[in-house]
Amino acid sequence: LISYLTALENVELPLIYRGLPKRQREELAGEALRKVGLEERMTHKPSEMSGGQQQRVAIARAIAQAPPIILADEPTGNLDSHSSVEIMEILKSLHEEGRTVIVITHDPGIAAKADRIVHIMDGKIYKDEINTGESENTIRAELAKAQENVTTKVKGSRHGDDPEVRKGRPDETDGRAKGEPQQNSDEEIETAGDIDLHIKEEYADGTE
Repeated sequence: LISYLTALENVELPLIYRGLPKRQREELAGEALRKVGLEERMTHKPSEMSGGQQQRVAIARAIAQAPPIILADEPTGNLDSHSSVEIMEILKSLHEEGRTVIVITHDPGIAAKADRIVHIMDGKIYKDEINTGESENTIRAELAKAQENVTTKVKGSRHGDDPEVRKGRPDETDGRAKGEPQQNSDEEIETAGDIDLHIKEEYADGTE
């Protein structure tokens, strides 16, 4: 929010860029603030409002333009539990009006309120599911398990325990001294040659 603007002016700001006339801007901004329960705070500046009220002004600013999709990035991140519940109720009501609401959160309690949960780890989707009423504790346990799996994989790769990393590496229990180069048998060399030839023939045929 812009610190020197009132709640109404903050909500009006993006409408100015759309070229809407002043009266229409005020009507849309006022309606958006009433929808989030701030009809009595329209003339207040951010410093005169609580964190939860400021977050509601931000939501009002987003919905004043009646967007079909609302993207909320950590909407309850800096709020107390009471304000968090209020914000989620507002987002829920917007969803019930027919809008698509996408919430990004690290809080399993917030995620548990969604109809659909997409789990992302290290920039990749590893689980996409319809929420069938899972509890916060269930979602929290799944997140912890996923984090543990990632940590184990990283540690295994560093120490050479990953099967993919160890593939082709001499086994320390096969009787060779540590550091001694691996000797391939004629059968192994021939097999490797067959594989290489097979790959080349596939690419020559235009297949992969």
